Order: sequence, then structure tokens, then C-alpha cells
Amino acid sequence: MLPVLISDKRFSLEQLKETKWNQIQLDLSGATCNKDARFLVAMDSASLFVLASAKLPTNCDNSLSAGTFKEELWKLDVAELFIAEDKSDRYQEFNLSPTGAWWSMGFEEYRSEASTFSPPDNIECSAWRNGERWYASIVIPRDNLWIDLSLTEHFRANVCFILGKKKRSFLSWERLVSKSPDFHLTEQFEAIRAVKI
Repeated sequence: MLPVLISDKRFSLEQLKETKWNQIQLDLSGATCNKDARFLVAMDSASLFVLASAKLPTNCDNSLSAGTFKEELWKLDVAELFIAEDKSDRYQEFNLSPTGAWWSMGFEEYRSEASTFSPPDNIECSAWRNGERWYASIVIPRDNLWIDLSLTEHFRANVCFILGKKKRSFLSWERLVSKSPDFHLTEQFEAIRAVKI
């Protein structure tokens, strides 16, 4: 059983399986995705919650425990959340490993890291894995986001995955138009729906 913390509420793995997930059907090249990569975005008055899952043996650093802050998680299996600021070019990226390790960065504009950024406090992560599937979650206090965001039920964001060992798959909820895999194209983001809890 995976207890997933959303503020002061706990949901079991069975309950989460019954929730309507967003499933990514195609990779960035337009090919059918066979990784069963899916995610769920939810929020309450205090926190933003993201749960990611994929069906494949994990390719990750098993020495990293849930809640560990670590750069370059994208070099192995990772789920990525990009959130665009309401009225500017600024955005914030979060990476989440199948182990529950995480990373974040703020950007002033396209791929321009913010010199004023510091990782948010009080991030909570959890993870569960077996040989066939992994689940990982991150809970982000809304007050600790670097960007200015109203966080209504719909906001501009994207969830992406990089998966696989020998042949890497690049998956994106948004159908991004790019010659090479590039998840930083915030001008192409549509509104993503967060489940209110």
C-alpha cells in the first residue's frame, strides 16, 4: 500500500487507481506510447499535488530516497512538471524520480535559469515500485511556488516523462512542436485541469 499525502488527507493506492488519470498516448515523435505513462494533478487550498506513474522496470538511482533533492534526474527515468506564470514568460520546473527524489528550478524566460531561485521548502514526496510499475508523488505548498500563480482549477502547465534505458522515450501531455525533444516550450502550453480535493 502506498500512502500518498495530500495536505492532511491520505489516499490508498486502490483509491488512486479508481481516480480518472491523464494518460499520455503518444511520444513526441507521434509514435504510440507503450509505457502506460499517466499522471494526476490535484490541489486543495494549501498544496499542489502531482502523482506520476509508468508501467516498465525502473531506470533510476536506487540510492536516492523519497524527498531527496537531486539535480539531473532527467538522465534516468523521470516525470517533469512545468508550470507557466499567469502573466509573464517565467515558469517553474519540477522533476520527480520513481524513487521519490525531486528537483526544481525557476526560469525567467526560455531556458534562462533565475539567479534569485532557491528550492522551495516543505516539499513532501513518496514512491512505490514493483517490477512492473512505479508510482511517485510530490506535494508542493502553494505558497512556496517561485512563480506568481493564481492556481485556479485550470492553469497553464505540462507534464512530461523521459523513460527507458537503451532507447529513451520522450512523452508530453501537450503535443509540443519541436525538431528535438524540448519540454520548455511554455508558449505551447494549454490549460491543464487540476482535480480539486
